[in-house]
Amino acid sequence: MACSDNFNAVNLESILKRIENLEVVGADALVAESSKAIRLLVEGFGGGRRELYRRLNDTFTRLLEARPSSAALRNFLEYVRLRITPSMEVEELRESVLKSTEEFSRSMAEARERIGEIGARRIRDDSVLLTHGYSSTVYAILQQVRREGKRVEVYVTEARPELRGREMAKAVASLGFETHLIVDAAARVFMGMVDDVLMGAEAVAANGAVLSKVGAATIALVAREARVRVMVAAGTYKFSPETLVGKPMEVEEGLHRLVADESLMRVENLHVRCPLYDVIPPRYVDVIITERGVIPPEGVYFLIREVGGRHVGSP
Repeated sequence: MACSDNFNAVNLESILKRIENLEVVGADALVAESSKAIRLLVEGFGGGRRELYRRLNDTFTRLLEARPSSAALRNFLEYVRLRITPSMEVEELRESVLKSTEEFSRSMAEARERIGEIGARRIRDDSVLLTHGYSSTVYAILQQVRREGKRVEVYVTEARPELRGREMAKAVASLGFETHLIVDAAARVFMGMVDDVLMGAEAVAANGAVLSKVGAATIALVAREARVRVMVAAGTYKFSPETLVGKPMEVEEGLHRLVADESLMRVENLHVRCPLYDVIPPRYVDVIITERGVIPPEGVYFLIREVGGRHVGSP
C-alpha cells in the first residue's frame, strides 16, 4: 500500500473511533466527520470495485451502529447509499460518493440558513428566550435575529452530562445578547420570565415527537405548565421516515465518566445510567421550524409523506 493510502487508512480509522467514542457531537459535526471518513475511504482505495462497495457498506453500518440516535446521519448515509451500486466501476463509485456527500452537506447548510430566516420571524423584539444545550440551528436563528436588529435576552441551560450549553452560552453572548447560563434543574425557576422556549433536535418522528438532548422533555413539560410556547428548530434532514412504520427512535447512552468518577463506579450495587437524549411528546411542542416552513407536530407525518420517492432532507 502506498504512503498516501496508509495515511488515509489511519485517518479514516481515527475518525471512526472518535465517532464511536462519542467525541463528535451535534448533527452537523457528525455528518461532516462521517462525510470526511467516507471521502478518505474512496480517495485512498486501491482495490477492485466489489471490495470498495463492500467496504463502503461496512463503513455505513459501523457509523449507524455507533450513533443510532442521529436521524441526520441515517438520512445522510441513506442518501449516499442509494446513489451507488455494486456494478459501478471504482472511479464511478468514487465520483458518486464524493458528489453525493457534497450535495447532502450543502443541502444541510442551506436548510440551516433558511430555518434561520424563518425562525427569526417568530422571535419578537425584546422577548426572553430559553434554549437547552448547543444547537447550530438555534444559533442560526439567533444570528438572523441579530441581523434584523431585534433585542432578546437568552437563558441557556448547561445540558448535562456533556455540558455543551456552556459553549452555546458563549456563542449567544458573542452575538451581543444578554445571556444567562443556568443549570438544567433551574429551568423551572426562570420559566416565569421566559416568553418562548427554542430548542434543537436530534431526530423528529412521524407523529411529531422530538428526540433532543436529555432534559428537553422536562423543560418542555415545565414550559407547558407555565403556558410558555415551545418551538423546535429542525431541518427535514432530521426527520425519521422509518418511524412511519412504527420503528422507535433510539436513545444513546453516554460514557459513565460523564457523570461518575472511578471511585463511585466501584461502589457495590451502584449502576450509573447516562442517556444522552430524551423524547418530547408532540403535545408539548407548539411548532417545528423547518426549511420548508413552520408546521405543527401533526404536520410532520404529511411532510415526510410529501417527499414521496425522494429521501427526507435530500437536495
